[in-house]
Amino acid sequence: MIKEQDTFTWEIGHDEELVTIEETEENKIELQEYRDAVEDVNTLMFKVILLGLYNLIVIIVATIILKKNKRMSDEGGGLIIGLYACWAFYHTFEDAIDLSTAFKNAKLFYWILTN
Repeated sequence: MIKEQDTFTWEIGHDEELVTIEETEENKIELQEYRDAVEDVNTLMFKVILLGLYNLIVIIVATIILKKNKRMSDEGGGLIIGLYACWAFYHTFEDAIDLSTAFKNAKLFYWILTN
């Protein structure tokens, strides 16, 4: 977004196609919705990657601990690790769905703004 005197010029893109749009009263809301959708994509992408890494760490730690200490799995240690893994998988799945929705919203508002 570039401010020139009293108007804003937006550069928006999709699939390596860049379009320059001048903000008007007619497209102001759509531009804000597009910006919000892109911000949601960035935030959710970070969350999905972070939760994916968390899942990987839980799986590695669980494998190491349960292989080295069979007694821990008999005492419920596996259940606790499993609960952590389930929590992470649930949130990863939920955020992946939200990420898909944010991508679709960004694409929709891009289409509205460019047509």
